[in-house]
Amino acid sequence: MGAALLKTPDKLENILRALVKEVGEPFDIPISVKIRILEDRESTLALVRRLSKTGIKCLSVHCRTTPMRPREPVIRDYLAGIADICHEAGISCIVNGDVRGRFDLAPLMEKYGVDGAMIARAAESNTSCFAATKPGPAGLVDWKTVAREYTNLCAQFDNHHSNTKYCLLQMIPGKDKLYQTVSKAKSVAEMDSALDAAISQSNTTTPIAISTKTTPTTTSTVTFKTPTSTTSNTSTASSEELHLPKRPREESLSETPQKRPLAVNAA
Repeated sequence: MGAALLKTPDKLENILRALVKEVGEPFDIPISVKIRILEDRESTLALVRRLSKTGIKCLSVHCRTTPMRPREPVIRDYLAGIADICHEAGISCIVNGDVRGRFDLAPLMEKYGVDGAMIARAAESNTSCFAATKPGPAGLVDWKTVAREYTNLCAQFDNHHSNTKYCLLQMIPGKDKLYQTVSKAKSVAEMDSALDAAISQSNTTTPIAISTKTTPTTTSTVTFKTPTSTTSNTSTASSEELHLPKRPREESLSETPQKRPLAVNAA
């Protein structure tokens, strides 16, 4: 379905109402929807008004029209109006499209009144964007370090090599020699070997370990440690401030499982 539902707003509205009635209300599960903007302001706001009356709890908006590609700049001209409609209905408004990291969140909230942001390509490229307070090398962890941590996790959980390759290629700059080497790799071992060689040739020869832990409180701590040093640079960010869900790293099935939001993607 996806963005095709934007052409049939009656059907989209009926789907959301049915989900709220049959799933959301009986099981106390918040229902959300993600849309793209339409061709003009009035039609976009009219759609948001309709969806905001269906009983949903959150609306995410990708600030591009359906035909627009990722290389095209986002259109945020309607975003403040969308946020106002959402807040009048008592639902959250999340912005998506060209959000590069945590450092973009506060300006977007201040300028447009949104409640949070959704990150896609920037997170695929470098997951440290969720902790970065500055763009570029000044705020992001070096991509080789992130890639090494990722491949370690893939090995730990026996991730399929084709999926590992796909995700790894999102992290490696396209012009880097390592990109072509990894794209031709037939196994995770080959990728590891190529990545090790690239790291050894780089100026930063000391590996950096990344550890993330969620404490019982409302804070999430990200610690960057250099093995040869006894000091650490620790950044603690409130989950409420980041508007990200507070969830433990590992969850086990129990008799009372946590309720998860159910989303309809019309973007």
